[in-house]
Parts: sequence; C-alpha cells; structure tokens
Amino acid sequence: WQLSEKSGMRNSSRFGLRGSENLAPNWSLSFTLESQFLGDSGDFQTAGILWERESSLTLSSPWGRITVGRVGQLKSPIGTTGLVGTVMNPFGSAMSNFIGAGNKFVTAGNYFPLNNAVTYVTPNFAGVKVYAQYSFSTKGQETAGNERQNQRYAGLGVKYDLGSFSTGLVVDTV
Repeated sequence: WQLSEKSGMRNSSRFGLRGSENLAPNWSLSFTLESQFLGDSGDFQTAGILWERESSLTLSSPWGRITVGRVGQLKSPIGTTGLVGTVMNPFGSAMSNFIGAGNKFVTAGNYFPLNNAVTYVTPNFAGVKVYAQYSFSTKGQETAGNERQNQRYAGLGVKYDLGSFSTGLVVDTV
C-alpha cells in the first residue's frame, strides 16, 4: 500500500482577484485575475503563466458588455465569458463529466482559455442575449508581419432565459 498526496483530479486549486468600479449610472469597469496552482507543491498548473484561467477587463454599459484579455471560450464552462458553465450545466462545472449526471450540453474540441480575445454581449432583449467573440492569437503573443502564424478564434452564441428555463447555442471556428 502506498499513500500520496496529488493535487486535484482534473483541475488544480485556484486563487484569484476580482474588482469593479461604477463609472456612472449603468456604466462599470471590472477586472478578473484567476490562476491555478498545485496544492501539493505550490507550483503553477502551467509553468510560466501566472493568470492561467482568466486575465480580463470588462466595460459594462447600457449597450452591452465588452471583455478583453485572456478569457474562456463561449462554449466553455470556465471564466466570465463562457456560456456553458452555470448556464447550461446544473452542477456548474466540467466535473459533472466524471459524475455522469446532469450534463445538458454537447461540445467538440477544447474549451480552454483564449489569449488576446475580445468578447461582446448584447443587453437582454426579452430573455435573449447574443454573444460574439474573437481571438487575434489563441496561442499567445501575435506574430507581426506573418499573420498566417497566428491561430485565430471566432465564435457566435445566443442564450435564451425564461424563468428557470435556459438554453443556448454556440457556433465557433479556429
């Protein structure tokens, strides 16, 4: 028999900072900085990336919400921009994939955070919100002069809420 401590099953421990400031009536600016670390060693989940999960700045106004930075994809259950998280999954995380109950979404491909992303969310129109997201380079710093080296991402989504009923659709491409 051998016992050992191992950090997390699928996700590491997390720490983060969030803040917001009201700029004027119906206008606010907020930020999210969130990282992952291995609880047994204290190392970052991914070496060299401090704010691995999210590093974003959001401007909210009567015309919608714009978020820039490193954020979750629209089809993602992580971050402040992901539609799938608590919206489409009653357990609120990707961990229900292991539990085998409660998943009410289908996704293909990865859903890890995007670098250099811009996300726009419309105001609520009778329960409907439209989402648009674009990443200038998903892998990190953009390559200037040879834009074909940049892996770009684009996604469109729509979400409908009516009382406790919620549904959505995301179409995206890399």
